[in-house]
Amino acid sequence: PPSTATADEIARGRARYDERCALCHDAPGNAGGFFRRGLFPDLAYSPALASAAAFDAIVLGGARAPNGMASYAAVLEEGDSSAIRAFIIERANAVLASRRSAQ
Repeated sequence: PPSTATADEIARGRARYDERCALCHDAPGNAGGFFRRGLFPDLAYSPALASAAAFDAIVLGGARAPNGMASYAAVLEEGDSSAIRAFIIERANAVLASRRSAQ
């Protein structure tokens, strides 16, 4: 989806992503992502980005708990989930733009 968040919200999302998500969801070989190695999805490609409700159902509601993605409701503050989603959307759009310009 298009990025509509403010720079401050995206920065907050990046900070929370780095704290809570990067270890499993960032690319292997980067500072985070040690466990990803193909087991955990790259969130930039998640269809849940299209819907705040779907994203919150996963991150806060534990909708993917049977697949190993527990709820983070107990460790995130109000607004953190939407900020994390905003950061991932911004990053996903940047990746898409760079791929389009490379073609």
